[in-house]
Amino acid sequence: MYDRIISASIRHPLMVGIGTLAIIIWGTFALLRLPVDAVPDITNNQVQVVTTSPSLAPQEVERYVTVPVELAVATVPDIVELRSISRFGLSVVTIVFRDGVDIHRARSQIDQRLADVAESIPTTIGVPMMAPITTGLGEIFQYVLRVDEAHKHVYDNMELRTIQDRIVRRGVLGVPGVADVSSFGGYVRQTEIAVRVDVLATRGITIADIATAVDRNSRNGGGAYIERGRNLAYVRTEGAFESLDDVRAVAVDTTSDGAVITIADIADVRNGSAIRYGALTVDDVGETAGGIVLMMKGANSSAVIHAVKERMTEISRSLPAGVSIEPFLDRTDLVDRAISTVTRNLVEGALIVIGVLVLMLGNMRAGIIVASVIPLSMLIAIGCMDLFGVSGNLMSLGAIDFGLIVDGAVIVVEHVLHALHGKRQATKDDIRFAATDIRRSAAFGEVVILIVYLPILALEGIEGKMFAPMAQTVIFAIIGAFVLSTTYVPMMASIFLRRSHSTWSFAEKFVDLIRRAYVPARNVALRKPAIVVVMSVLALGVAVFLFTRLGAEFIPQLDEGDFAVETRLPTGTSLSATVDVAMEASRILTTKFPEVERVVGKIGTSEIPLDPMPIEVGDLIVVLKPKDEWQTAFDRVALASAMERELSQQLPGVEFGFQQPIQMRFNELLTGARQDVVIKIFGDDMTTLQQIASEVGRIAADVPGATDVWVEPVEGLPQISIRTLRPALAAFSATVDDVDRTVSAAFAGTTVGWMFANDQRIDVVVRLDSTERRGLDDVRLLPIPTAKGIVPLQELADVREIEGPNQIQREGTRRRIAVGFNIRGRDVQSVVQDVQTRIAAEGVIPPGTSLQYGGQFENLSRALARLELVVPLSLLLIFLLLLWTFHDVGTAALIFTAVPLASIGGVAALWSRNMPFSISAGIGFIALFGVAVLNGIVLLRSFASLRQAGRTSIYRIVIEGTSTRLRPVVMTALVASLGFLPMAISTGDGAEVQRPLATVVIGGLVTSTLLTLVVLPILYVFLWKRRERRSSSTTSSSTSSSGTTPSATAAIFLMVLVSSMLLPSNDLAAAPEYDRRRAHERLDSVDISVRRARARVSELTASRLSAVDLGPTVLRAMYGQYNTAVNDLNITVEQTFPFPTRLAAGVDAIDAETDAAASQLRLEQRRIRAVYDSLWITLIGFQRQQEEIDSLLVIAQRLTTTLQAQQQAGALRRLDVLQVERTTNLLAYRRSEIQNNILETEFALRTLLDVDEASFITGPRELEELSTTIEGSSTLSLAYADAATTALSSIRAQRHVVTQNRLPDIIVGVFDQSLSGDQTISGVTTTYDRSDRFRGVTFGISVPLWQRHISAQLEAIDVRTMMVSEEQQRTLRCMDRRQLAARQRITAYITMLRSLQDSVLPHAEESVNLATLAWSSGDVSWADVAAALEGLHSTRLFIIDTRVRLAHSITELRTLTQP
Repeated sequence: MYDRIISASIRHPLMVGIGTLAIIIWGTFALLRLPVDAVPDITNNQVQVVTTSPSLAPQEVERYVTVPVELAVATVPDIVELRSISRFGLSVVTIVFRDGVDIHRARSQIDQRLADVAESIPTTIGVPMMAPITTGLGEIFQYVLRVDEAHKHVYDNMELRTIQDRIVRRGVLGVPGVADVSSFGGYVRQTEIAVRVDVLATRGITIADIATAVDRNSRNGGGAYIERGRNLAYVRTEGAFESLDDVRAVAVDTTSDGAVITIADIADVRNGSAIRYGALTVDDVGETAGGIVLMMKGANSSAVIHAVKERMTEISRSLPAGVSIEPFLDRTDLVDRAISTVTRNLVEGALIVIGVLVLMLGNMRAGIIVASVIPLSMLIAIGCMDLFGVSGNLMSLGAIDFGLIVDGAVIVVEHVLHALHGKRQATKDDIRFAATDIRRSAAFGEVVILIVYLPILALEGIEGKMFAPMAQTVIFAIIGAFVLSTTYVPMMASIFLRRSHSTWSFAEKFVDLIRRAYVPARNVALRKPAIVVVMSVLALGVAVFLFTRLGAEFIPQLDEGDFAVETRLPTGTSLSATVDVAMEASRILTTKFPEVERVVGKIGTSEIPLDPMPIEVGDLIVVLKPKDEWQTAFDRVALASAMERELSQQLPGVEFGFQQPIQMRFNELLTGARQDVVIKIFGDDMTTLQQIASEVGRIAADVPGATDVWVEPVEGLPQISIRTLRPALAAFSATVDDVDRTVSAAFAGTTVGWMFANDQRIDVVVRLDSTERRGLDDVRLLPIPTAKGIVPLQELADVREIEGPNQIQREGTRRRIAVGFNIRGRDVQSVVQDVQTRIAAEGVIPPGTSLQYGGQFENLSRALARLELVVPLSLLLIFLLLLWTFHDVGTAALIFTAVPLASIGGVAALWSRNMPFSISAGIGFIALFGVAVLNGIVLLRSFASLRQAGRTSIYRIVIEGTSTRLRPVVMTALVASLGFLPMAISTGDGAEVQRPLATVVIGGLVTSTLLTLVVLPILYVFLWKRRERRSSSTTSSSTSSSGTTPSATAAIFLMVLVSSMLLPSNDLAAAPEYDRRRAHERLDSVDISVRRARARVSELTASRLSAVDLGPTVLRAMYGQYNTAVNDLNITVEQTFPFPTRLAAGVDAIDAETDAAASQLRLEQRRIRAVYDSLWITLIGFQRQQEEIDSLLVIAQRLTTTLQAQQQAGALRRLDVLQVERTTNLLAYRRSEIQNNILETEFALRTLLDVDEASFITGPRELEELSTTIEGSSTLSLAYADAATTALSSIRAQRHVVTQNRLPDIIVGVFDQSLSGDQTISGVTTTYDRSDRFRGVTFGISVPLWQRHISAQLEAIDVRTMMVSEEQQRTLRCMDRRQLAARQRITAYITMLRSLQDSVLPHAEESVNLATLAWSSGDVSWADVAAALEGLHSTRLFIIDTRVRLAHSITELRTLTQP
C-alpha cells in the first residue's frame, strides 16, 4: 500500500500540489470559523427550574414548591443528580443529566412534568419555569450603564433600569447565540397605589376592594366587527390605563349619600418600584443598572461576543444623551490572552523543532521540507476540529508537540538522505525506494502515539471534557502528518533532494560531541552492568517515594486575570447595608491597590436567578490591570492574600472569599457551592446539621492551606411570624386565606393591572405606603376584612418576631448543609486528607449523618479513578502492539522497560518544580509512555538488523547498534522534548494548565533517553546470553556417569554425530525469509539497462504529440500598387495541414515504437530478475553447505577433545586421534572455502542491487514441484513473441509513415487587403481608400511531384524488416532450445535426486551406523568409520548441489515460460 501511494505521489507531483493547496484552503477556512474559547466548557448537562415566590419563607418554599418539583422531575430518565435550594421567595431545583443526553429533549420532558406539577402549586405562590439554556461559560459579556457628570441629575437608577430593559436588553436578545440577558440592579418601574391603614379604616374599605376595582377597570377588549354594506368596522373597547390620572379616577365604592369614592380619595398613586432582591454598584460611586449576556449552550463564544459587541455599538447610538454602556467583564480579553499564550507556545515550539531538525539533519532543504509539514498538519487538525465540533482553546491546542507530529516525516527524510549519501544525482526511483523502505517503520511510531492517546478519549465527566479535545486534536494532527509524510514529503524530496548535498560540519560536530560523551558511559555500563541496573532500580524507588509526597490537585487553576470576591454579611442584613459595605470595599481596593482598574459589586439575585444569592451576599468583580503594571504583588495568590488582609482589617465582621469569575461559576453549577472544596453534611434536623457544620468549619479553618472557610448559614433569618388563631377566625367568620391575601398585598404588593406607555407594560401594584411597612406594629394593626367587619390582624393571629431558617438545601431528596473553603498555597488532596484525619480524630459526626466531599476534590477523586483504568489500558495497548510487532514477549518486555525509566524523570521534574500531581500531569505521563518506547524500538530494530547481517558477537552488536542509532534516538528525544519547552517555561495567561503536562514529558524524555541508551543494551545482553544458555543446554548431551568405558563414551559421541547427520534434510525453502518482490523492485530502479529502457518508453510516450506537427504558420504582407496607382496593403495568413491519414500514421508509428520499447523493457526486467534469482539460489546452496559442515564440525571438535583425553589415558591409539584431527581440520578448511563463496555471492547481490545493507538478501523462497512447472508452462512466454511482434510492427508503422509522404498537403489561408480606387456596383460608383478593407479565404494543395527519395526509403525499410524478422526467428528458436534443455535437465535432476534419496543416502547412513557399531566393539579401526562418515557427508553435499542445479533449471524455465 505504501509503495503504491508513494509511487503515485512522486509520479504525479501536480496532483499532490493541488491536494496540498486544498488542505491550505480547507484549513484556513476552518480556522476562520473555528469556535474559540479560553477553556473547554466543563459544565455538566443540567436544567434549572426556578420559581419566584416573593411572599414565602424558606420552609414554605420547600414544602409548597421545591419538594413537589423534585418529585415531579425525579422520574425523568438519565438523571444523575438532583439538588435544590429553598430561600426566602425563591426556589431553584437543579437537575443534572447524563452526558450525551440531548438537552432539548430533556427540557421537553421537564416541561411536561412542570405542566403536571403546576396544578398542585397555586399561581399565587409562583410558576415554576426553566432557566435559559446556558452553561458555566455562558456569562460572556457583563456591563453597566454609566451616566456622565452633566446628566446625573436627569437619570436616576429607575430610569437606568428602564433603559436597560427597554432598549439594551431588547436589542441584544435578537443576536444569534444569545440565550437571554439578565438585568441587574436599579429599580423596576411600577405604578404604585400606596394606601394608608387609617384612611382605609375611616372609609371602611379594604385592600381587596381596591384590587377588585382596579382589576375591573384596567383592560381593553372588543366585539369582533360589524358590517356596513360593502365595508366593515371592528369593535374595540379601550379601558387600559395610560396615565396615573386614569388610575386615580377609578371608583372603588360610594358613600351613604351616593358620593363616589375613587382611588385618589383613599390612596396615593405614584411612580414606584418593585421590591428589590439585588443591586449593582460601580467602584465607590454608587448604584447603577446593568446586565449579563447569557450565551446559548454550544454556541461559538467568539462569534457571539463579536456579534454582541457590534449590537452594543448600534444600541449605544440610540441611548439617551449622557448614558453609555461600559463592559466590565468581557470574555474576549481572557480568550485573547489564552489564545495568545497557545499561539506563542506553538510558534516557539515549532521554531525550536525546526532548528533542531536542521541542526541534526545537516541539510537546509531537508529541514525545510520537514518544517513545512508542521503548518500543513496543523491545518489538517484545525479542519478536523471544525468538522467534529472541537473548539479551539487552551486544552485542545495546548498539548500539541510538533516534535511528535513530524516524527514520521523526520524518519522518512533522514532515511532518504542516508540512501542518497555519496550519489551525485539520484533518480526518483531511488527516492521512492528509500521512502517506501522506511515508511512502515515510521508509521509504527505514529501508530504508537495514536494508541497512547486513544484511551484518553475514554475519560468521562469533567476530565473527559477537559482532555478529550486535546487527545482529538493530537490524533488529528498525527493523522495529517501521516498522510503528508506518505504523499507530500516523498514528492518534495524527489524534487529538492535528488542531488547529494554535503552535511554541515556543525551538525556532525554536534553529533560527535554527544557520541564522545555517550560512548565512555556505555562502555562502563557494559563492564559493570549490575551496578547500573541496581542504580536504575534505586532511582525508580526514589521516584515512587517522591510521587507519594507530591500531593494532588484536579487541574491547575487558570489565571483569569480578575478576581471574584465573595462578600458575606451576617444573615438578615438589609440590602442598603450590603450596598454600603460593597461600596466601601470597592473604595478600599481601588485606593489601596494600584493593580485594580475597576470594582463592580453584584449583590443579591439578578432578574434571572441563575446565581441565587441572598441579599446579604454579594460578588465584587475586581477587574485587574495587566500583570506588568502590578506593584503590590507579582502573582495572583499573593495579591489575593494582601487584599483579603486589608479588607478584613478595614471591614471587621464581613467575610471575604477570593476566587475567579469563571472558576466560581463552574464550582457553583457543578457542585452547588462556590468554594474549591465543599464538605456536604447530610441529615434531617437542620439544627443538628448546623452544629455539626460549625465544628467541621472550625476544624477546616485550622488546616494549613484551607482559606476562606465558609459555613452555610441555615438559621438566623429574622422573621415576623403571623400564627393565625383558629378560635378568633371562627369568631369573626374569617379564613386563613383572608389573612394571607391581605398580608401579601399589604407588604409584598399585588399586581392588579397594567399601565401601557407605547410598547412598555408597567405593573400596577397595590400595597401599603412605605411609611406603614416598617415595624412589628404595622403588621399587627393591619386591617383584615371579615364577615363581621374589619378587624386588626392582632385580633386574628399571634404576631411576633422570631429567627427562622435562612435557606434549605437538598441533594438527592435529602437535606444537607455545606462547609466550603478555598485552597491556597497547598494541593487539594493533602489539605482534604488533613481535614478528614482531624474530623475522624475528633468524632464530630454522629450516627444518622454522613459526609461527602465535593468540589475540586470530588472531581480529582473521580478523575484519579478513571486514570487508574486509562493508564493501565494505555500501557497494555503499548505492550500488545510491541508484542504484535516483535512476536516475542522478552523483546516486548525489554522495550517496555522504557516506561518506568521515563516515569523517573517525569516525577523528578514535577518534584523539582514543586508541582503537585494533577490530571494535566497524568495526561503528560500517558503521552510520555508512548514516546519513551520509540527509542527502545529504534535500538532493538538496529540490533536485529545487525544479527541478520551475520554479526555473532553480542557485544559487537550492542556497540555497533548504539553507535549507529545514536543520532536518530537523540534527535527523536530532542524534537519531542524541546517542542514542549515553551509550554513548560511559559508564564502567559493560561499556561498554568499546560506546564505540568510539558514538565512531565520533558523530564521523562531526558531520563528515558539517557537510561534507554545505557540500561537497555545491558538488558539486551542479559536476555541474549540467557537465551544462548537455554539453547545450548537443550542441544548438548551429557556423558554417562562413572563406570562408563572409553569405548562406550566414544560410541555415545558417534551416535550424536550420526543422529545429527541423519536428520532429515531441509529443502531450499527452509532458508530465511526472502522478499523477492522487494528485490525485483529495487532492480527495476538501479539496473542501468532497465533504466535506459524505461527512459526510452517515457521519452516515446512524451513525444506522442510531436507526431501531430502542422508545420509553421505563414504570415505574408504585400504593400504596393498591385491594384491601382495608389499603394494598397495586403495581409495574408496561411497554414499548411498534412493529409489527415498522414497525421494518423505518425501517431500510430509513435505508438508502435512505444510498444516495442515497452516489450524491450519487460525483457530487460525479466533478464535482470533471472540474474538475481540465480545468484540468490547460489547463495542459498552455499549456506546449506555451510550448515551441513557446521553441524559436522561441532560434533567432530567435541569428539576430538574426548578422544584426545582417552588417548592420553591409554585407551586409544594415537593413529585414531590423528585421523579424527585430520577430519576436523579438513572440515574447517572446507567451511572457510564455502564462507568465502558466501561472501563473494553476497557481494555480487549487493552490487547488483546497489545497496550496502544485508536486509536485501534475506528471506525464503520455495521451490515449486517440477510437475506444476511443466504442466503450467508448455510454451515460451508471450513476452518474447510479443517483443518480436512489436519490433516488426514498429518497422511496418514507419514504412506506412513514409508511404503517406506521397499524399498532398492542404493549404488554407485568410487575407485582409485594401483596394483603393473607384468601383461601380449596380450602377453606383463608390470611392475606396486604404481604410476600407476587403477580406477572403484561400485554399490550395501542395503535391510532392518528385518521389524518388520516398521509394528509396521504402526499399531500405523493407531490407531492415527482413533482417529483423530473421533475427527474431533465430532468437525464438534459441529460446525454444533453451527451454527444452532446461526441461531435460530438470527431469534428469529429479531422477538423480530420487536415486540419491531412495538408495544412495540410505546406504550411506546404514554404512555409518554399521561402522560406528563395529568400531565400538573394536572390529574396525577409526579409518573405516571416517571413510563411512566422509561418504555420508559427500552424499549430503551432492544432494544439496543437485537441488541447487534443479533450482537453477527451474528458474531458467520460469524465465522462459512465465507470462
